[in-house]
Amino acid sequence: MREQYLTPFLNSPLGKASGRDTATQKAIDALFPAQPIANSEQEIGQAVRALNNRNPRAAADLVRAHVEGTFNQASRDIQTGPNQAGGAKFRAQLVGNPQQEANLRAAVEALPNGAERWNGFNRFLDVLEATGNRQNVGSRTAYNAEINKGVTTGGLVA
Repeated sequence: MREQYLTPFLNSPLGKASGRDTATQKAIDALFPAQPIANSEQEIGQAVRALNNRNPRAAADLVRAHVEGTFNQASRDIQTGPNQAGGAKFRAQLVGNPQQEANLRAAVEALPNGAERWNGFNRFLDVLEATGNRQNVGSRTAYNAEINKGVTTGGLVA
């Protein structure tokens, strides 16, 4: 019975998160591992739903703490000042691969009003992704484009 039922449960995200001496960070790591297992979004959704049934505030706080911690890590100042690409970096760290995105989506949608929460948050992530396409300050790309344009229309001397 232990091998068939208890061990798989204790090794699942819900089992890891429900341990008595599991700190908040360990619970977050159990729900949102750095290297997520393929097709793990169903387990993540089940774990968040079960936690939500027991303590809705704790479920929402775990998801929020994961998002906030990732943001804080990605948006730290760099040597020259504020990190201009912090939003895009945050998005890349939070949902950098399709499985991470599926897991986060499953967790958010398992919360009350989850579909609405996910739609709004996903739009926010799209905006952050777009900030990564901004040309860096001091980029010589525009200057080089003007030079190239002049060279191609210059005539014999060019």
